[in-house]
Amino acid sequence: INIMTDTSFKNIDIVQNQIKGVLEDKAKFLTQERFDILKDEYLTKLEEADILNYSNFGRYMDNPEWRIETIINTITLQDVHDIVDKYLKWDDIYKSVDKTEFE
Repeated sequence: INIMTDTSFKNIDIVQNQIKGVLEDKAKFLTQERFDILKDEYLTKLEEADILNYSNFGRYMDNPEWRIETIINTITLQDVHDIVDKYLKWDDIYKSVDKTEFE
């Protein structure tokens, strides 16, 4: 899982603290209302891809079991919270800062 953002060097701590805050208080930032909006938006994008089927031919190359459209209707807000708890623990996330790593 990648969380990427662009910011100036002086704002790195602020951005990292904001991301940490969201992950640690997911119930505040990912509510049922927001989850439903995001899920509806993704379903709309899937419908668009069906209409313009040439625009996302990569989905035909993926294993059908890996495609979001096969599971999106079964995903719940609790599933997302569980994934955050399992895979996005702040202390386990590697934080890469280009300016200090790639000088």
